[in-house]
Amino acid sequence: MDLLLVVLSVLTVVFGGAAAWVWKQLDALKERFAGSQSKATELQAAVDRSVKDRDETVRRIKGQAEQSKRYAHEPLLKDIIESLDNFDRALALPEQEGDAPLREGILMTRQQLLGALERHGVTRLDAEKGHDFDPEWQEAIAQQASAECPPGCILAPWVAGYKLHDRLVRPAKVVIATLPEEPAVPPQAEVDADPALLSTVDQPLVEAPAAEPSPAEE
Repeated sequence: MDLLLVVLSVLTVVFGGAAAWVWKQLDALKERFAGSQSKATELQAAVDRSVKDRDETVRRIKGQAEQSKRYAHEPLLKDIIESLDNFDRALALPEQEGDAPLREGILMTRQQLLGALERHGVTRLDAEKGHDFDPEWQEAIAQQASAECPPGCILAPWVAGYKLHDRLVRPAKVVIATLPEEPAVPPQAEVDADPALLSTVDQPLVEAPAAEPSPAEE
């Protein structure tokens, strides 16, 4: 390149206008080269973005496929849960004379079913009476006034919850305790304002028997 500049300098001195034309053409070539280099840079950036988008799309599709495979048994699990609920209700009934073999069969079937579900990533979630209510995996279906445990604790488990891997399929349903209701007592102002209430308050609980007339009065 330096040699070319020296030659062009000599030609400029010797030939004058012809050398100037050569210089002009060289500048045009330099501009075209710079433009081509800029376009090449833009094209390379576009190719890099396309490759990145492709990799992201492949990763997303792969993740969705893995999630679908991981939770493919969720609809079946929801149907099986109802049968497990019926087993739990049957075992919760008072035991009657002669039904021990039947209860044992129900218990064995229930245990085998739970074991099979556990091998496929299912976890049973049992709520316990007296424990604090956890909205992360429990659902309160009712509230009941009770002094057995503090307000907000579990008063009665209703049905168990189930989780498939890390996804909650059904929350455990429970009844939670609230403060017991106190008997209503009319305020003193209402008693003073209502003559009926006032007479009720002042009236003795047991009326004294009427005095019998003496023989002199007869």
